[in-house]
Amino acid sequence: MAKDGLREPRSCTMGDLSDDVGRLGKTCLLSESKEHTSHRTPSPETQSDRHGGEGDRPSSAGPSDQTTWTTISPPEARPPNAVLVLLVLGLSVSTRFYKLAEPPHVCWDETHFGKMGSYYINRTFFFDVHPPLGKMLIGLAGYVTGYDGTFPFVKPGDKYEHHNFWGMRGFCAALGSSLPVFAYFIALELSRSNSAALIAASLLIFDTGSITISQYILLDPILMFFIMGAVLSMVKFNQQRSRPFSGSWWLWLLLTGVNLSGAIGVKFVGLFVILLVGFNTAGDLWRLLGDLHLSLVDVGKHFLARVVGLILLPLFLYVAVFAVHFVVLNHSGPGDGFFSSAFQSRLIGNNLHNASMPKYLAYGSTITVKNLRIAGGYLHSHWHLYPEGVGAKQQQVTAYLHKDYNNLTTRNLHGHLHEAPLTRKHFQVTGYGINGSGDSNDLWRVEVCGGRKGDHVKVLRSKVRFLHMTTGCVEVTCSPYLKETPNSQWNIEDHINPKLPNISLSVLKPHFLEILLESHIVMIRGNSGLKPKDNEINSKPWHWPINYQGLRFSGVNETEYRVYLLGNPVTWWLNLACLGLYALMVAVASVALQRGVALLGADAWRRAAGLTLDTLLHSADLCLPPPYSDWLLRLGQMALLLSVLYRSTVATEKLKSMQRQMGMAELRPKQECATRWNSTFYMLKRILESKEAIISTLAVINAPVDTTSQVEWETVKEVCPVLEPFEEVTVEISAESYVTASKILPLCKGLQRRGKRKKLEQGRVHRNHKLLLCGGSLTKEQQETLQGEIPQLMLYW
Repeated sequence: MAKDGLREPRSCTMGDLSDDVGRLGKTCLLSESKEHTSHRTPSPETQSDRHGGEGDRPSSAGPSDQTTWTTISPPEARPPNAVLVLLVLGLSVSTRFYKLAEPPHVCWDETHFGKMGSYYINRTFFFDVHPPLGKMLIGLAGYVTGYDGTFPFVKPGDKYEHHNFWGMRGFCAALGSSLPVFAYFIALELSRSNSAALIAASLLIFDTGSITISQYILLDPILMFFIMGAVLSMVKFNQQRSRPFSGSWWLWLLLTGVNLSGAIGVKFVGLFVILLVGFNTAGDLWRLLGDLHLSLVDVGKHFLARVVGLILLPLFLYVAVFAVHFVVLNHSGPGDGFFSSAFQSRLIGNNLHNASMPKYLAYGSTITVKNLRIAGGYLHSHWHLYPEGVGAKQQQVTAYLHKDYNNLTTRNLHGHLHEAPLTRKHFQVTGYGINGSGDSNDLWRVEVCGGRKGDHVKVLRSKVRFLHMTTGCVEVTCSPYLKETPNSQWNIEDHINPKLPNISLSVLKPHFLEILLESHIVMIRGNSGLKPKDNEINSKPWHWPINYQGLRFSGVNETEYRVYLLGNPVTWWLNLACLGLYALMVAVASVALQRGVALLGADAWRRAAGLTLDTLLHSADLCLPPPYSDWLLRLGQMALLLSVLYRSTVATEKLKSMQRQMGMAELRPKQECATRWNSTFYMLKRILESKEAIISTLAVINAPVDTTSQVEWETVKEVCPVLEPFEEVTVEISAESYVTASKILPLCKGLQRRGKRKKLEQGRVHRNHKLLLCGGSLTKEQQETLQGEIPQLMLYW
């Protein structure tokens, strides 16, 4: 503050005031001078642009207060420290790429995902329980770096030898290296602290589990890349609330959608981050709906923008990934048998590709039927009989995964009430009779699932089931439970009938949406059918959070290079301790608030550590709306400074020395007391009286607190006139032993009237009003509404 009356420019940041006064806060740069000859007030153009977010355009008409207002873009977070970002990136890359090529053999699930990358390079169709994006990217990385897709990936421990595998490992390591960088920016956006961001990044950089899982050909680093990318984009988008529909607003919204599609496109576990973004979006829209300064049309625009960016765009990209997947994998491979016959007919090299056969079944047709369950087999029989003691000693009927001549039989399909050999609750099915001779137990009714009586049975496309006429059970093991499940449904794959004309099966190929739906059904059934193998060492769900045990990635014998996946105990256990502490703090605070206990009173503030107090003060906006939260922050920091001067003998003596050197009265700082009326006012008033001496004292004693800014001194100066009327009323009331209502009521009315008047008679408006009006985005009615907020502010204090 210059002594000649000129006020130095100061910057301030306003939050979202929609809960109280229904307007967006602005960040302003205020400069005021006696030499000003122009002034600004809100114009209609600015009012119409208050949600445009690119800045406000003030007009040239207004009251006599000669003040110039200039708006700047609100800071989204503290700018990232370039040195820290480079440090995080360098440490992350060096730890992930260290000895990347070791061991030079297949480790753990590389046998699956490396092989699937080879399938993409060779365009060979396969089946996996996860969506295809992760494997496609691994295959692309291998192809770009010169891998030819010829390594078989048979089992862990197989030597890579001359095969170029480092490109696929390097791709996963590169994505894993980005995770600490993402953590740095996420923590920076949320905490606005480079120190907190560096701590968060360091926890990931030096986590041995994260390092290990990023160095091999796996889906996990790819999945985590998209998950953390989605969280970072969501946090960045939340910071753009004051600039809706701007370029940066759209950028982060669309990037959030892109990362969501990537997460779900690698593994279905990505649904969890979709839920996180969904809850955040629902809360955001609910907040916008409560902003009465937004019309329903504006709210509808926000809703549609989020539908496009967070639903339609991810859905389009997710479907596009499958479209590329089906186009690339167009050759027959090991995944054929998991899908229907119609699906297989589109694969080059499959015996159904470009085949021809009669379209509909008829009497006298020779057919092959395939079960519709995952990896369902063909109805199969051979000359072996059921052994003694297992039902009737007749010809065995089974399901077989491969095509051969025994899938066609001259025996009758026979059922009876004998117990099945394996599924004891079902009935036995056998081959009985020959060339049409048999008994009534050979009669079955063919039903078209989802069809009507009299519908034709179409090859490849119709789903049928066989209902035994005598027992009423359904094939495959003559189950008495008549539910229509894939286990009991079949389709006709091969059809021979010389009396009927043949058609090309290309006309029966399923369209894209059909194969997309079928692939998801098969993946979901495959996931539900995953079970641990016998004698396999398995970890329990509770083992992972506590870092109880890890996984052996490599180590065939004593001489082999050994790799073991285990998280850093310091990181994991510290994380668990913090989560437990947070839950405990929430529980204690909830009970205390429910019981009406005042948390963090004056004594608690004074006993709190500087870092903890500063963090809590900076989080005041979570509990109080601006400007109250901002005032609480500044006053709390002043109380912390004063506690240093009040409690420290060295600081007290130094303050007295400074006062004597400046020719000031030796005034000891006054301490706020929770049991003493107006103690906050007296404390702040004494701070202002000794302002210069306090500033000099704090500079020379190296106090463990941040330097007081000009904004904080201005806040103290602004609050004192608000608190002073309460001190006057308190003194007036304290002068009498018995105060009557006839005196109390006029005093209260006087407080209200005084709060509504301008505090300075020379035409100066309360600076907090200026902060709210600085953007030039409020109407005259809104300005009058703001001027009525002073009484409520005084009642709050």
